[in-house]
Amino acid sequence: GGSIWILANNITGAGILNASGGFSSSSTSGHGAGGGGRIALTSSNVIEFSGMIDNKGGISDAGSPQNDFGTGGTVYINATNSVTMSGNISIVGYNGSSGGDRGQRINFTSDLIILSGVYNASAVNPSESGVNNGTIFVSYESGGSSFVGAIFDPYANYTIILPDISYSEFSGKGESTDLDTPDLSSNTVVSGLVLDDGADGIIEFTQDVTLNDSYDLDSNIDISPGSIYVNDTYFNGALNKSANLTFRGLVQYGYPQILKDGAVCTDCTILSWDSALGEIRFNVTGFSNYTATEANQSKVQNNGTYNISFYLLMKTQAFSGGAWVDEDIVINDSATDTKRMVDVDNLTKLDLIWNEQLYNSSNLSNGNGTYRVVVALQDNIGNVMNDSEGNYLNASFNFTLDGGVPYSVELDYPADDQLFANTANNITFNWTVMDDYDLNLTCNLTIDDSVNKSGIISQNGTTTSTLINNIAVGDHEWNVTCWDDSLNVNSSVSYNVSVFTSFPPTDPVISVINSSDGTNKTLANVSCFTTLIDPEGNTTNVSVRWYKNATLDFTLTYNNSYSNGTYFNSTMNSGNTTRLDNWSCSIRLDSDGMFSNWSNSPNITIINSAPNITYQSDNYVGTNRTPVINYSVSDDDGTQVGEIVNYEINISLNAFSVCSDTRSIITETDPNYTIGPLLKCLDDNGDTYNWSVRAFDGINYSEWSGRKNFTINSEIIIGLPVSTINFGGMLPDTLENTSDDSPLPFIVNNSGNVLINITGNFSNIWNSSVAQNPSHYYQFKARNQSSSCMDYSNSVTDWTNATTTNISIIQKLNFTSGFQNGCNNVSIDIQVLVPNKELPLNRSSTIVFMGEMGELYSAA
Repeated sequence: GGSIWILANNITGAGILNASGGFSSSSTSGHGAGGGGRIALTSSNVIEFSGMIDNKGGISDAGSPQNDFGTGGTVYINATNSVTMSGNISIVGYNGSSGGDRGQRINFTSDLIILSGVYNASAVNPSESGVNNGTIFVSYESGGSSFVGAIFDPYANYTIILPDISYSEFSGKGESTDLDTPDLSSNTVVSGLVLDDGADGIIEFTQDVTLNDSYDLDSNIDISPGSIYVNDTYFNGALNKSANLTFRGLVQYGYPQILKDGAVCTDCTILSWDSALGEIRFNVTGFSNYTATEANQSKVQNNGTYNISFYLLMKTQAFSGGAWVDEDIVINDSATDTKRMVDVDNLTKLDLIWNEQLYNSSNLSNGNGTYRVVVALQDNIGNVMNDSEGNYLNASFNFTLDGGVPYSVELDYPADDQLFANTANNITFNWTVMDDYDLNLTCNLTIDDSVNKSGIISQNGTTTSTLINNIAVGDHEWNVTCWDDSLNVNSSVSYNVSVFTSFPPTDPVISVINSSDGTNKTLANVSCFTTLIDPEGNTTNVSVRWYKNATLDFTLTYNNSYSNGTYFNSTMNSGNTTRLDNWSCSIRLDSDGMFSNWSNSPNITIINSAPNITYQSDNYVGTNRTPVINYSVSDDDGTQVGEIVNYEINISLNAFSVCSDTRSIITETDPNYTIGPLLKCLDDNGDTYNWSVRAFDGINYSEWSGRKNFTINSEIIIGLPVSTINFGGMLPDTLENTSDDSPLPFIVNNSGNVLINITGNFSNIWNSSVAQNPSHYYQFKARNQSSSCMDYSNSVTDWTNATTTNISIIQKLNFTSGFQNGCNNVSIDIQVLVPNKELPLNRSSTIVFMGEMGELYSAA
């Protein structure tokens, strides 16, 4: 076969590349079939080829084993960045003897190699076995390489060369993490990665970093004196993580300042500075190029062409009431007439002058707050000087006095007593620290009384998360200690966390809590439902806590070894509940001593049951115009003291006549009620009443009871407590009457239950013809015993001649009879005049008083 060599920046395409050996039909020795040729694809960038590459040895059909068959060819695929192949490659070699020709070599070399196809470098002997096979060689560096769908002929000798991670600048030095031992053949998460060059600095990653054997850390990380560089784009930013950095050997600095890409780093936090060792440790949120420089900028520097002299002023001020107020005058050269000089191109370090004064926070009298140091160059009388451009020669630096500890370190996760299975013993710990002043604080995570991770930067008021790997099986105690820039320290409480050898049951989700009939009332049982899940499919037991008004009331335990997936409910008997109770349940699962967390249900409030009217007195027919009614009530919520607040009684008139009786709903607290005021309308006029009642328990009303009836009949009873009048002896032409109560008049009273009208008739008392009734010789009139005894205007209240026929005397004589207060009797006065010619004999008259109902109404 011949040669095919393709050389280009990019090689892409599809098809067939063939350099196979030629066919032979010669039986002459040395005139066998041709061997496969050479095919080479070389790219300075990428190769993407989908097709077949055929470079087999030629064959002979002479039929004799001694005839020569061709050897397989060679295929070389090389690209700088990536090789992607999806076709088949064959370099099969044929031979005529066990020591004859064989398959040759397939070679892939690139940073990234992705193969999917059949790659065959076998040797085939049609007549004999035991031949030598060729080789397949694959060399790549990228962890993104893939051989999914690639088949390497099982008879070929093939080698895949996986490069080792490159970190020789750090391997075995200082505190560097050992990356030779772990298997990094694929992407692997490394926690707590430390790279130490043993001389100039350290990188301590505070976030997990993903590495594989293809990483070249030497080329992408540089640590040199006062400088640390990490390629933040390498492998899609795999190294661009937060970290604590250390510069060593900075003894030339009074106090170093950290620069990020040449500018002052605003998101760096200095954790410590050891001036004796010149060692500074600081935190960064991500990577770039970090360097150190002298941070001491407190100086007077003469950049002009003349030497300068001045009087130095140094003082502190406190920010109070929205303004700067002098705190202390530390140095005032004008007052002491002390002149200072700075020559051209020289400087005076102000920090050295200041530090000699031994001024510290104890000198500040305003307490915690914001302060500043003010420095000015003055003349001898205290005026601030100007530079050549007219700018005042003064400067200030603000600082905060923080004498208080971080006021809160709260543990967010895991919760106290939380359980983990050892298959998940990489635990993320979360906490939040709160401080009055500092934006960032520094924290240590302590597990089992030993600091597990130190120098963790925690943003004020924001949750901090730290992953700890490989926590041992067992019970552990953890807490967090944090401090601010002023080294004020505070610690959290301690929480417990447990790691077990298997998973506990899944925390139950309480989907429903309700009553058996859905009413959530007193007489209904209450059930709490959940599905029992164990991640390993084991049986579970259940504990249920029932809480009444947020207080544990009782606990139920179900040791029934429920199957995984059982829909479970715990039922609380209604005897435990009453109206307005607030109930909830909490469920925990137990599987072989492994417990889930307690899970809480929503709350359910027991709804008040409305009362029921169970009895009311029968229909009433009678003469009592203020009858008594009574009724009984029951309530599912029991007979709690004061539960029935009142009763409402509704009385309505069934009017047949024009009688009216306006009544409103009556509210009563007694289950026995006397109707009042009296019922106005009577059955005599065809009028009756209905009544019903309902109860109120302070929350709900009962239904109105059925209607019952009042039928009130009239009762007419009149009496004559004084039924006889005797005027004694009288002479002709003399006049006597009872208006002076001597003798007493007739007294008529009403003992019935209705107003009555009184009529009367009078037999003649005189024999004289001139004095026969009606005449002024015999008269009567009605007189009130007290007010409101009768209808005065329509009654006979003036002297009126007596008649032998019925005559109206009194209209609507009142009654009481226990129904109402007032007068129920009147006087009927009698007046007699003796006729002139009346013979002297005893005279008498019979008077008949009759009563009839005075409350008659016409039909409506």
